This record gives sequence, structure tokens and C-alpha cells, in this order.
Amino acid sequence: MTTLSDVHRVIADEGLAHFNLFDDHGLREREIGIRQDPGGLQVFTTDERAASLNERVFADETEAYTEFLKRLRANNREAARRRAERQVEREQRLGAREQGV
Repeated sequence: MTTLSDVHRVIADEGLAHFNLFDDHGLREREIGIRQDPGGLQVFTTDERAASLNERVFADETEAYTEFLKRLRANNREAARRRAERQVEREQRLGAREQGV
């Protein structure tokens, strides 16, 4: 059974970022959120314009928290991949400058 305490612990233990817990701030780009909904808990993703997408409502809290963590982990892996790609691009540009290209 996954609880909100578990979510906080996993976020801290795994160093996860880019999340919005119960609208603790305005929507930001490329984050995973969870909020109260009349039908239970809504898990959502935001795009590069901070628009809410892929909204899904769960009546079961455990299912909602599990889905939230699944999406959050995937989002953090993707963010790390994007950072690595940008780093390679920067290094290539610097190398080209040093070679006078």
C-alpha cells in the first residue's frame, strides 16, 4: 500500500524533481502532479507549455500514488536524458570553436 508518506520518502530518497503535490504551486512545464478531485485523486502531466495533459482520476489512493511515482520516475529519467544531450551538444560546440570551425 503506497501512502502520501511513502511518496514523500521516495521523492527524497531518489532525489526526484519536477512534481506538483496537491497544487502546492502553479503549473510548471514538464512536471507530474497529483491533486484532489471530486472522484478521488487526479494524476496529471504537464507539457512544455505547462498545460495539463493525461489526466486520470483514481478512486483508490494507493493506485493514484503508485501511478504518480511511476510517471515521476519516468519524467526524471527523460529530464536526465535531455540534460545529457544538451551537455554533449555544448561540448561539441566548444570543440568546434577550439578547432576554428
